[in-house]
Order: sequence, then structure tokens, then C-alpha cells
Amino acid sequence: MREAATPCDRLPIPLIRCFLSLLILVTVSGCTFDRPRRPYSGDALKPSIESCTSRCTKGEDPPCVITCRGESPAENRTFENYSSNRAILAKGNYLVGYVEFDDQGWFHDKRQRNAIFDAIADDRERYRRETGRDRQYLIAVFAHGWKHNADGDDDNVKEFNKLLERLDVQEQLLAQHEKRDARKVAGIYLAWRGLSLKIPGLNNITFWNRKNAGERVGDRSAKQLLIEINNLRANLNGWQESGKLASNRQTQLFLIGHSFGGLLMYHAVHSGLIDRGLYLERRDDGTYHFDTAKSFGDFILLVNPAFEGAAYEPLFEAGKSRCFPPNERPIMVVVTSKSDWATGVAFPLGRLYTLTQTAPHPGERAAIMGTVGHLDRYKTHDITYDPSHQPSPLERTSGLSITSVSQALENLRELAKAPEAPGKLQRWYDGVRLDPTPVYTGHLPYLVMSADRSLIKDHDDIWNDRFIQFVTAFVTKEVMSKGAEPPQQKEEKKESPEKPLPAVYRFWLEDSKHCPQGNPTQKPL
Repeated sequence: MREAATPCDRLPIPLIRCFLSLLILVTVSGCTFDRPRRPYSGDALKPSIESCTSRCTKGEDPPCVITCRGESPAENRTFENYSSNRAILAKGNYLVGYVEFDDQGWFHDKRQRNAIFDAIADDRERYRRETGRDRQYLIAVFAHGWKHNADGDDDNVKEFNKLLERLDVQEQLLAQHEKRDARKVAGIYLAWRGLSLKIPGLNNITFWNRKNAGERVGDRSAKQLLIEINNLRANLNGWQESGKLASNRQTQLFLIGHSFGGLLMYHAVHSGLIDRGLYLERRDDGTYHFDTAKSFGDFILLVNPAFEGAAYEPLFEAGKSRCFPPNERPIMVVVTSKSDWATGVAFPLGRLYTLTQTAPHPGERAAIMGTVGHLDRYKTHDITYDPSHQPSPLERTSGLSITSVSQALENLRELAKAPEAPGKLQRWYDGVRLDPTPVYTGHLPYLVMSADRSLIKDHDDIWNDRFIQFVTAFVTKEVMSKGAEPPQQKEEKKESPEKPLPAVYRFWLEDSKHCPQGNPTQKPL
């Protein structure tokens, strides 16, 4: 018996072929090629550094939008911000470099990497000739996320340059207060083909292959580059090793990642973080003790990162397996908006294929499906903006106004010195309240914060002034104001017979809740 014809059977074959051909043509035409957006220019030995000047006259405090659109892999950007009556509010300059990677995680052109390193070296040599002193740097590295790249018109490129401008203004004022030379701000933008399809809506189908590409970039050449930048930091500070923490008078390195850029950044540094966190120092009596946990660089910030909790589990367990001293600085902070639909809803849907994988342990299935910032298993803090809160003079930490940042930085230093009542765990950062959860243990340096919609309204709302202001206050108080490690006295080590690990170490590995809390006046975050 012949089957009944379906509606599709009644369509003419040429029409179906035409429709499919049109669909393929539209899709292909919307694809972006895997090529560098900022091709290298210059001779083989000396790159050309593009100079760019931004002049803003809006009658408002900086930063304002960069008006010049650079296309070079390395730029020396100068900015001048004026009030409505042409009075100069702020001016300065900074270096910014762009290093791009292909879908396999290889450098698109290693000369892009050389360009920013050469720019820093040339700047330091020029400064030494002019002043007879060595210049230090504030280096910020940013990895963009899904649907972005290094194009001059990309929103992330523009916002990153605004952030560098803000950092330069604050560094100048901080240096004036401390009567020291201002550090030069240098930004490095890690770019990859996060935008592989331009067609709105249809580009959502690139979720899986863009996530895989971000992982490859983080596991391969981006990891190499970050190690080289961290080694540069050590070299500029005169260190023999890179695993130290710097003060705000030395070259400091801050790493930032967003969305799949957070995935990229985490893949590049997480093994180093675990190694630095579990490092055992052998003392003269033959016993082993945990050292202060170190960051990769000086601080890592991941905002709305798009990676599963299962990838964070090893670092989470490493943090639970030891105690941390009262002077431990925050090493890595993950901030995820409660209203981030992309990481809260879309990401788990994109992970449905993992249901075929085994997950025998409690909480393991949720960690495989969900992102780290949406899982209570890892959340250490809730952060909420409360406009009704009236901060004390020491809590006024606004870093956005050119007229208030000077006093704000001074307030932060004084606030860091002020003794606080033991047991009071709630913290305020200029109207933003930070509340610990039961997951948090004293002085834990790996923090996972869940942000209220009033602070970050959605997945891409990471550049808003309120959030940047919170991050500025947090980093200034908790990272920069705490200074570097105290210098170690070099002593001749005496050989002693090997001894097994002390019992207290084995005990801490089993249960860290009995860790000593140290000085009660130095409360944890």
C-alpha cells in the first residue's frame, strides 16, 4: 500500500534545493574568517607603534569614549579630558597591545606578542635615559568572550581602553599621594574568534564550537603568553622567581576574563593556581608547612565566566584542604550576576549532552551542567548594591570621579589599617554589601561572588560604572593596600634528615574547618 503524501512531498524539488542553497549562502556569508583583525606592520625587527590621541569635551569626569580607532597590534594612546569650559580634568597615556589566537589556540602572528613587549622595553629605556630611574608598570590583561574579537569597533575593545584610561588617572593620583613615580599602565587584550558568525540569533548555534575554541586557546598559546608576561613582571621587579606578590610600588599584573574569555583565562592559569596554593615549604627542622598561597600574577577577576563547576572543583578542594594565614590576599574572584541568562540558563541547556556521562557523587551532575557562579556548592559571598546605605567617610571609595578619587584612595588606605570587631563578616564597598555564605572559611583566597541585578543586570553588563567602582574599591583595599610579601632574610640552611609530613598536615588535608583563625582583629572577607 502506498503511503500518504506529506506536505513536504508536495513541494517542488527545485524549490527545496533553492531554499537550502539560500540558507547555506546566508550562513556562509555571515561567517568570519579565522584571521588576525590587527595584522602586524613594520619591519621584521622593529614593529610600528601607533600613536593615538583622544580628546574629550563633555563637561564630565573621565573616562569618556575613546574617539580614535586604532588598528595596530600595539598602540601608545594619549588622552586629554576637558570640562565644558576647556579646563583640563585629566590627561595621560598608556600602552595597549593586542595578541590574537586562531581556533587551534596558536598565535596568529607571534610578532603581535613581540610588539607589546618591545613597546614596554623601549618605554623603560627611554624613561631611564630621561630620569636615571627604572620605571614600574601596572599591567592589565583582558580576555574577551563569546561574539567578540579584536576589531576596533568591538565594544570590548572600546571599554577595555576606557578601563586603562581610568587606571592611568588613578595611578597618577595615587603616586602623588605616596610621593613616588607613577607606574605606566600597559594593557594586553587577548583576542580570539569569539565572533564566528555575524547573523543575530543564528550565531547562538556557535556555542559549542566557540566554547571548545576558548578552551584550546587557554590550554595552548595563551597559557604560554601569560607565563611570559608573569616572568616579565618578575624581571621588572628584580625577582629571580615569578611566584611572588607585588606591592603598589612594584610592577603588578591583573588578569580579567569575561564569558568564554573567563573560560580561556581559567584554563590558562588553574593548574598554576593549584600548584601555588598547595606548595609546601621545607623548614630547617625537616618539617613541611604550607606557604602563603600565591596568585598567577597579583589578582585574577573572572566576570560571568562560562565554564562548568566541575572544572573549578580541583581548585575548590585545594582551598578546603589547607589553612590560610590572616594576611592572605584574595587571589581569584569569580563574580556572576544572578540575572545572567547566558550562564544561568543557556549554558546548562548547551550541556545537556553530558547527561550521557556518569556522575556518581552528590552534586557532581549539577557541577557538570552548571557554571561555577550559579552553584551554591562554590558560592562564598553574595554582593548587593544598597543605595540606602550611608557610608562612613572611610567607606567612600568612589574611583570614578577625578575630583574624588584622590580622597577615595586615601580613605581606602586608612580603612585597611582600621581595626574591626571580631566576628563582623559583612563588608561594604561604597554602597555595595558583601555577605559571606556558609561555604566561606576564614581567609580563603578563592572567592565566588553572586551579584544582585542592581550591580550587574545581565551577561554583558560588566562595564557599568557601579560594578567597575566596586571592583576598583575591592582591589585597592584588599589587594593593593595589603602590600607585598615581607622580604625574606637569607640564612644558610642546615641539612637535616628527611622526616615524614607532620600529622597536622595530614589532619588539615582531611578537614580544614579546624584551621586556626589567627589574629581576631584581622577578620576574613
